Amino acid sequence: MNIEEISKKVTQQVREDICYVYDINKTYNSQFSQHKPESVEYMFREWHNLFPQQKQDINCTSCRNAVIKFWGMMIEEWKKPVSKPKTKKSGSKKK
Repeated sequence: MNIEEISKKVTQQVREDICYVYDINKTYNSQFSQHKPESVEYMFREWHNLFPQQKQDINCTSCRNAVIKFWGMMIEEWKKPVSKPKTKKSGSKKK
């Protein structure tokens, strides 16, 4: 499963929530050099909803970084413009 397929599985409400907590965590991290616990907990909860077999430990530094990086990549995917299918120009054929 690739990033595009995974991004389509996430509901619009969860997308908005993830973007919100991701931004809060990013600001908090730049000020205090730590992750904001409430934001990280939400991101982990949604991670486990998407990937129930791939458990991540919230107490593991590299696990926290991986989950946060994953959601950052998902946010970038959601921001990509949706390409419209190209339509053929209709015109009369010359005989």
